[in-house]
Amino acid sequence: MGPRALPNAKSPWATTAEERQDRERFGEAHPQVLRSLLVPLLQKLG
Repeated sequence: MGPRALPNAKSPWATTAEERQDRERFGEAHPQVLRSLLVPLLQKLG
């Protein structure tokens, strides 16, 4: 593994691997959240 990058005060992640993992988790959860919010809304509007 190469040298560790300097900390970035604007990023909550220490490494790019942490950022990738967090973004993947968000990408998996996002459609589920949208579905849980939109289905009842569409039923009310329908």
